[in-house]
Amino acid sequence: IIGGYTVNELRFGGATYVATGRGLPTERRPFIGTVVENRIIPGGLYLDYARHTFYDGFNLLILMVLLGCAGGFQGTAGRMVAGILTSISLVTFSWLYAPYVFNPYQFRPQFFSADLRAWRKFFFDDRGQHWVEWYQKDQLKPRRGFVLTVLDPGF
Repeated sequence: IIGGYTVNELRFGGATYVATGRGLPTERRPFIGTVVENRIIPGGLYLDYARHTFYDGFNLLILMVLLGCAGGFQGTAGRMVAGILTSISLVTFSWLYAPYVFNPYQFRPQFFSADLRAWRKFFFDDRGQHWVEWYQKDQLKPRRGFVLTVLDPGF
């Protein structure tokens, strides 16, 4: 459907705006959640994008660092992989940074400190029980079996 629409627009012109219903964000979303009365209320960018962008982005970043430590960028091998490394670097940067681009006021100091407090509570209060509950509920997908573990290469 979209392909046919695009081809017709290129042939005949008359392109119009197709509303998606999402709109432009005007409110800031927290990174992990909000802290209310010394309790964390989960819900934010990390919880939305962890599986789709953050985990894969950090995997690529770690692999690039390991490749550099192993000497993969030296000599003729370095010149041969320069284009691939540039592409992978752009993908890694976009996966790790993209969720913040359209989040208003993401890097303001007062919001950053609130996000840091919420991050600390989410991962470290009650020995990480908030993270464990979220991971089991949203990432493992109950009733479908155990999909991924930390030891899987695709984690």
